[in-house]
Amino acid sequence: MTLLHRLTRPRLPRAAFFFDAAELAAVELRRRGERFSIGAASRAPLSPGLLVPSFDQPNIPNLDELANVADQTARAAGLGRRQRWSVLLPEQSVKSLVVTFDSPPSSRDELREMVNWKVERMVGVPASELRIARQFVGTGRTPRFLAVAMRTPVAEQYDALAKTLGWNAGSMVPRYIGEAAWFDWDQSRGDKLTVGARGATSQIAVVRDGELLLVRSIDGDPSRLGDEIYRLMLYYRDRIADAPERAAISAILTCGAVDADRVSASVADALGSAPAVVRPVPDLIDDVDGATLVPALLAAAGMATQAWAG
Repeated sequence: MTLLHRLTRPRLPRAAFFFDAAELAAVELRRRGERFSIGAASRAPLSPGLLVPSFDQPNIPNLDELANVADQTARAAGLGRRQRWSVLLPEQSVKSLVVTFDSPPSSRDELREMVNWKVERMVGVPASELRIARQFVGTGRTPRFLAVAMRTPVAEQYDALAKTLGWNAGSMVPRYIGEAAWFDWDQSRGDKLTVGARGATSQIAVVRDGELLLVRSIDGDPSRLGDEIYRLMLYYRDRIADAPERAAISAILTCGAVDADRVSASVADALGSAPAVVRPVPDLIDDVDGATLVPALLAAAGMATQAWAG
């Protein structure tokens, strides 16, 4: 994905590690022709309190204990000696914001200052205490950027974790990046939508040509999901699409306990046409012993595909 060019080094490893409060997962991919397959994979439950995702507070109460579980997870996949990883972080640890301007900045320095000022006002934290990555997504009526912000002390905890493990982390990005990365291998044109289940919430991302246009957390209650998607699509039509009359989502991808057909129907109700459903298994990657990849492995595998992207 284009956003990765802003957040990571150019060459990414074919292995990815997934961190979440409830579980860890490790994946290494192989590529055969136009398809991917799992070279190695493992998951491990995480004891409560070992990882406490938060934007404002420390995430890792016991560094050595979390590092030990992460190392055991990698070893269980036969990847204990691997040093190069892409890392998916909990979304609660970052803020993903769409920043708009009335007029384009005149220089890179002015752009950085304006983005930092906007992010400061939106999250209530001085830019000097944040790590901020930005990507231009200004295809609408006003200049628009996607900014991903993380408190420096929180980022330093994950840096320290990687150092303790002896890892060279080619990237550290939010989980939704791994899910949306599957769209790099879908040949259909147009804007696309990912919906990932997160328990009480669902994480939404709208993607165009490898760029993230919108990231949003919505109510994850299945009984309300259709209405939530419908309202979000109206916002997309009016604020994100090039023009309301041309607003369309060509494809969707769902992760976890999300009804893809219901999402597609809600998009159609809002925009007038139903998107196709992209299913990484079996469309893009071979399944594992006849089973669909669980959400953690699906996100990590999506991130690992970036070793072959662009």
